[in-house]
Amino acid sequence: TVGSYRIVAKAFDNQNEFSFSDTITVHVITNLPPTVNITAPANGVTLLASSHTIIKAIANDGDGYINRVEFYNGTLLLGADSTSPYLYTWNNLLLGTHAIIAKAYDNKSAFRFSDTVKIKVVANALPMVTITKPLDGNAFIAPATIYIKANAGDTDGSIKKVNFYAGTTLLQTDSISPY
Repeated sequence: TVGSYRIVAKAFDNQNEFSFSDTITVHVITNLPPTVNITAPANGVTLLASSHTIIKAIANDGDGYINRVEFYNGTLLLGADSTSPYLYTWNNLLLGTHAIIAKAYDNKSAFRFSDTVKIKVVANALPMVTITKPLDGNAFIAPATIYIKANAGDTDGSIKKVNFYAGTTLLQTDSISPY
């Protein structure tokens, strides 16, 4: 059981004479649980719905080794990894606030939970685009070459391209600002 013990050996010969060994002290300790910390994603990060994130954890055990690290969204087990670096790719994130927790087990079944990392998953905001030239209602004499200029932005990402149309006919695509 847990505690400190003094141990001595006593040897007897064929004449029933004896002697003692030096006394040694041994300690029986409780298995210490491992440590575990989530290193990614960062606490409080905002991610887009239907995207993915990689959950990363660091786990250590001072008196043994790590058997596995489990990854949870609240109480829902997402997955586990038994090799360092401990990772889980969480695909198709759903809208809402999520509480990510890692649980590390050592080789003697002791375990510990990480601190909770909260992430927020939001819907993708639509990009904004405004034609700045020509102005609405401008008149041109035929045959005319009309230069079209637009400003575009995205609050939660970046602009990939801007398409210019005359009705439903695609005129040109520009992927470099200013458009």
